[in-house]
Amino acid sequence: MHLSSYIRRWPIALLVAAAILGVVILGMTKAPAATPTQTGMPPSVPVSVATASRADVPVRLSALGSVVAFNTVTVRPRVDGQLMPVDVFDRGGVTRLARGAVVTLDNQIDQATGTVRVKAVFDNRDHALFPSQFVNVQMLADTRRAQLVVPAAAIQEGPQGAFVYTVSDGKAAVRPITVDQIEGERASIAKGLDAGDVVITDGIDRLRAGSRVEVAH
Repeated sequence: MHLSSYIRRWPIALLVAAAILGVVILGMTKAPAATPTQTGMPPSVPVSVATASRADVPVRLSALGSVVAFNTVTVRPRVDGQLMPVDVFDRGGVTRLARGAVVTLDNQIDQATGTVRVKAVFDNRDHALFPSQFVNVQMLADTRRAQLVVPAAAIQEGPQGAFVYTVSDGKAAVRPITVDQIEGERASIAKGLDAGDVVITDGIDRLRAGSRVEVAH
């Protein structure tokens, strides 16, 4: 081999080496980012959340009753001068038919049924009530002020009692709680939460303590 021919091949060899190096570098820069599954981490669980807050919570007494027509009634106020409000719902307990007030409360308990007889008066201006109609009754006995409330959907039951999942640093945490009462879609919490705590209301069936969560917006 002549020296001149050997020298002429060097630039070609250098160009091939440079091309190979460029492909390697390009492949390194375009490598896709590792997903949580590829890194051994479980994917985040999509969840909906709500914030614990303070609100007034009504305390209602539920009962069954029937409608009786009255010509005249005598209204007797409570000791504090206020009448106890009464809401009457249909047989299914869904549609409110009328709102009135308690006028008399029997001071004797029926030993056979363990119930107390209560009478209330309603204007019935739209004629939604009629004699002998079977209705569901709710009486507002009290209103608890500034109670800590969360959506009832957040409340879960476990072997150790009631609990909720809270969100902390992007992860789900189990928080044992004491429920005071559940009123409709809200639950008042006696112990275990503070105002401002974020609780999970949806996506709970896929959670466990320490699960990574993604809050839906």
